[in-house]
Amino acid sequence: MIIGFDYFHTINEFPELMSGLSLLFHNQGHKIIVVSGIANIHDEEEYGYKICKEMDAFGFHFDKLRIVMFASPIEVPVLKLAVAQKEGINVFFDDRKDVVDHFNAFGVQAIWVKRSLTRLPTKK
Repeated sequence: MIIGFDYFHTINEFPELMSGLSLLFHNQGHKIIVVSGIANIHDEEEYGYKICKEMDAFGFHFDKLRIVMFASPIEVPVLKLAVAQKEGINVFFDDRKDVVDHFNAFGVQAIWVKRSLTRLPTKK
């Protein structure tokens, strides 16, 4: 299977949980692709470097990072789905309900990672 994860408010909101899931999927031989959206006012390469560094620090295992650039947040569901379909993603984790609903409407299983008001405790 190919498992997809959003980064912002998903991996970085629950780094220990998501890193554990990524390790579990990785150890079972699944491919992991991170699909992250960012406003097109930012530098794509700099953003990619930053989140790769953060995911490495979290211990998040992934095979590929795909960044979608958007002018308006309303574009994100369509842009992320296009990447998911091109990459053959079977299951996708995202914090945005509109993204999850859009994926599910087009037959790609998506799981809503509800944002927390406070982050889960991390091990010390």
